[in-house]
Amino acid sequence: MTAVSNTGWQPELPIRPMASQLCSLEQRRQRYVNLRTNVFITAERDRWDDVHHDGA
Repeated sequence: MTAVSNTGWQPELPIRPMASQLCSLEQRRQRYVNLRTNVFITAERDRWDDVHHDGA
């Protein structure tokens, strides 16, 4: 295990492209989740406004 990490370049070659791909996938997923969350929050806020305007 130590020998592999000491050589350095051996594990990095296959991992580096995978890591960047995973990172971009994670960012895309996060952006999608944020989008969904923002839509939900906006919908909830509108519903909340409607309820309170009816009361007033």
